[in-house]
Amino acid sequence: MKSILTLSALTLSAFTAEAALDLVFENNSTYYDTSDVWISFDNGGGATPFDVTYNGGTAVTFGTTGGNTNHLTSGIRLSDVTGNKFTINSVSSVAVFVSYGSKFSDLTASPSFFSGSPGSDVTYQNFEITRTGGSGDQGNLTNINYFTAPMSISSYSSSYNSGNTALQSTGFSQTTAQIARKLDQLSPSSAVYEGGKLRRFVGPSTYTENAPFPSFKTYVDSVNTSGVSNNIKNSNAFNTNGATSTTGSNYNFTFNLTSAVNADGDIVLTGNITTEVKDNASGSTSAGTTYTDASITISGSDEEKMNQIIYGQTAVPDDLASQVTYGQGWQDWAAFVQNPDNDLTDAFPPSAELDNLTLTRTAIGEITTAILMGFFGNTNEVNGTALDTMESNQWWQLDPMKAFDEIQPDNPFYNEWAQIIYDASNNGSYSIPFSDRLGSGPLVNSVQYTEGGTSYDIDKWIVGFGDPVDVPGTIPEPTTAGLLLGLGACSLAASRRRRN
Repeated sequence: MKSILTLSALTLSAFTAEAALDLVFENNSTYYDTSDVWISFDNGGGATPFDVTYNGGTAVTFGTTGGNTNHLTSGIRLSDVTGNKFTINSVSSVAVFVSYGSKFSDLTASPSFFSGSPGSDVTYQNFEITRTGGSGDQGNLTNINYFTAPMSISSYSSSYNSGNTALQSTGFSQTTAQIARKLDQLSPSSAVYEGGKLRRFVGPSTYTENAPFPSFKTYVDSVNTSGVSNNIKNSNAFNTNGATSTTGSNYNFTFNLTSAVNADGDIVLTGNITTEVKDNASGSTSAGTTYTDASITISGSDEEKMNQIIYGQTAVPDDLASQVTYGQGWQDWAAFVQNPDNDLTDAFPPSAELDNLTLTRTAIGEITTAILMGFFGNTNEVNGTALDTMESNQWWQLDPMKAFDEIQPDNPFYNEWAQIIYDASNNGSYSIPFSDRLGSGPLVNSVQYTEGGTSYDIDKWIVGFGDPVDVPGTIPEPTTAGLLLGLGACSLAASRRRRN
């Protein structure tokens, strides 16, 4: 999910008629050559825009099945692509898959990362990209749901050091074997074997009571026992409909909440939402409405659903929304932003449910990030300051960044999967849906990037990919019992892509 800062930038970004982006693949695998690697694009079954070509103008297209547009393009063998280069003219929220050894046969749905489902018998890793012309357009690596192979993204501009130096770079600094062995040690039953091969490790973002990852109940209960509270605070900014940098208004909404855990094991946030309104023409700001009773309660009555909300960082769909209640302040705020008379409906469609509005999702993301990374109820000091005396948005700006076992040395009260991905990529790949909160995060600009006060138009990405986990010897071969356990555990997972 885009971070709060990114969301604000996107609403304010100017649109430009940029030249196309060269998407160049770099094969760093020692086991697979480009004749055994395929590239597929997934636009969710017909989402627009999508304009991608290769080999001097050959269009990448989506076929149809039963009259419906496929989710996936047919795999294109990388050795058949001149210079390993595709041309991205325009795409929105597209997932790009690198598959090893074979291409996808079922193109009607996004590939599944759990056993026994379409695409699960293919070894693959993906990244995501949006490039529609907005200066804030971005892409990213993501390992929220699974890990198969390390990847990297570097962006270039021909007007920055003649295109010889990357403007931004993100990726993994550890090898496939190093990462895979840590994930295997953490949870052997998260390994997915199919067709006699290790295909991937599945992460905990889609938690079930039988999932091979721990419940957060012990952590939550410990905060009830300690009585420690936190100041959960962050904001989102939104332009009014059709506004530009010099017309219309910008609304900045800030939630100021205090966290606690009650005797029933519920996570309770109490506080308010404040509003600051900026006139884009003059730049002047004024205070808007303060919405009191902006409470949020995440029920602990159903342990599995509470864990699903925490691991997945979302209170949707409806079976999870029933576990979360909102105070009248949230209802009043939603009534304001969804009222067409207030010109905010581009950002807040009147048909959207409260739990799916951006600010609400940001608040859920803020408290769950605190839990997943070990900040929740934590009194330990970082740089001489106790964490429980800081606002949550200050945690994400710690320099150097501290999280996970660095702030929870006595208890594994955090998402251990996320720490492995975070450490291996230096937060260069999504480990949880909101890990872009921390530092520079995993996002890479795809249209424009500002360096030293100068803005550069991005005209090339180089995407590197390494050996996947199916390379022999990556981890010790499993026993038959372990193989069956892995298949059973992974078949219980449900697919969740990173939300945009």
